[in-house]
Amino acid sequence: MATDSVSISNTINPATIRPSASHRGAPAGPVWANPTVWMFAAFLVTFAASLSYLWGVVPAWAAIGLGAFARYLGFTVMHEASHRVAHRNRRVNDFLGWPPGLALTVTLNVFRTCHTKHHTHTNQPDIDPDLDVARSPRWLRPLWLLAPLWSYRAGYFGKGWAKTRSHWWMQVVFDVTMLIAVLAAVVMGYTVELLVVFVVPLLLALAFLSLAFDLIPHLPYDSTERFYDTRALPGRTLNVLFLGQNYHLVHHLWNSVPWYKY
Repeated sequence: MATDSVSISNTINPATIRPSASHRGAPAGPVWANPTVWMFAAFLVTFAASLSYLWGVVPAWAAIGLGAFARYLGFTVMHEASHRVAHRNRRVNDFLGWPPGLALTVTLNVFRTCHTKHHTHTNQPDIDPDLDVARSPRWLRPLWLLAPLWSYRAGYFGKGWAKTRSHWWMQVVFDVTMLIAVLAAVVMGYTVELLVVFVVPLLLALAFLSLAFDLIPHLPYDSTERFYDTRALPGRTLNVLFLGQNYHLVHHLWNSVPWYKY
């Protein structure tokens, strides 16, 4: 949305359109009434199904599809947990966010910190870690869609975004462990298996996540104002496909509203 000569923030009082308490935070009812918990369960099932390729249960194409889909579902769980709206219990909330984060190669702490930077500095060069997905030249867009792999680490390690030393070390230990595991798989002759259950699903999921949650909602990247830096794209099909993030503007205005109430 291009910026008008008159800022909408001067004509609309956000307090007058603040969501009701029933729309903010995770539901207070039983665990089975929480859609994010069900999505976490779906993430676990599809992720486990993708790994069954290693035992010959599913073919490679199915394992890749399941692995990518699992990570796509898991991102929303991690995203909700980063805003502490996945579950009312803080420990349970973080528990839900960690496994999907590791499947996407980041700890929940790293994602929460970097995602907060995105919210507080949306579309601001050198600060917004999601801005790299829109960089030039456009013909390299498939590569830029994978930018969170390095832009999050560049900010977290290179710009000192880590909130605590322990959080810093958690990501370092995970990255080193992951690198060792990848090298071991290659040396031991499991390159194909590595590609099928890890590399290809990860890259596919990241590319679609960056497209759906970063690039499309923030085009044309011409404003840093609260009411103009994000778009809403109404549509039932998009709502299902993007898991509510076609209403990304709602999320940026009120990040205490969970994905299923946009």
